[in-house]
Order: sequence, then structure tokens, then C-alpha cells
Amino acid sequence: GGNLGHRIDRGDIVAFQEQLVRGRNAGVGTSLPEAVCRVALLARIISASKGSPGLSRPTIDQLMALFNAGVSPAIPSYGSISAADLVLSAHMGAVLVGRGRAWLGGEEMDGAQALRRAGLRAIALEPKDGLGLCNASAPSMGHAVVTLGTLADTLLVGSAAAALAYQGYGANPRIFDARLHAARATP
Repeated sequence: GGNLGHRIDRGDIVAFQEQLVRGRNAGVGTSLPEAVCRVALLARIISASKGSPGLSRPTIDQLMALFNAGVSPAIPSYGSISAADLVLSAHMGAVLVGRGRAWLGGEEMDGAQALRRAGLRAIALEPKDGLGLCNASAPSMGHAVVTLGTLADTLLVGSAAAALAYQGYGANPRIFDARLHAARATP
């Protein structure tokens, strides 16, 4: 962008990183369910531990400390600028610096309050942490994992209901013969 050649003074790096996160905390709507937020946090930890987002070790450690303490950043249900989940992921990063909202024990609260209750402190972000925290698709991953879990349960119940109905109606099991299906052109 227009600031490509602009250098940030060393003394302003921490403030700039936090401002990157704060400036993108523009999500709206009710928070996503705690389970989705928790899985999103875990997805971010897994991605960060592979080194791809370039997050500093203290930031990764803080993400893991949140997870281990049962704190999950509360992510709003809507956000829309840029690519991926930029706005929604920024809400995850906000809790690291004592801002935003968080889930703890089924209760949504101020991020700083959740850190205190969990015995954690806000951290100062290091160079490139701001962008690394925002540039992720962890909230979408959280949705996908929780949805797949729900779908698996639904398919299991559906299979059981079909089997009971099949038994109850005394259906003919020969319809499942593989030779019958192989004789048809439709897969």
C-alpha cells in the first residue's frame, strides 16, 4: 500500500502492533458460541505453532495460555473488510492485549477481566504480531469444525432412525445387494 516505504520508529512498534489489532476490531452482532470461539483459538494456535503467520514466541505462548486457562476470545458474528476473517481474527488478538471480549466458564466478559480471572496478564505485541494475528481464517475453521461435529451427530441419529424404520417395516434386505447396484449405470 501507500506506506510500503514507511519505516516505523523502533519505539513505536509495540503501539503500532496493538493499533493494527484494535483498528480492525470492527465486528458486529452477537458473539459466536463459545465452542466455535474455542475451536477458532485452537486452530490459530495450531497454525501459529507451524510458524506460517510469523507470530512471536511470546504471542504464541499467550495464545496457548489462554486456551489452557479456558479463556476463549469472544468473536462477533459479523465482520467484513479485506480477505479471510481479518476483522473476526482481530477480535481474537484483542484479548491478548487486555481488550475485547472473552468467554470464560460459559460467561462472556471483558477481555481484561477474563485475563485477571484466569491469572494471566496482557502482553505487548512484537513486530509483525498485529498482522499475524489478524490475517487468519481461524473463525471460519471454528465454524467448520463445530458444524462437522454437529453433522456427524445428526448423521448418526439419522442412520439409527433409518435402521429402526427399516426393521419396523420389515423391509427386504436384498435391496442392498451390491450386484443390484452394480447393474445400474447410476452410482
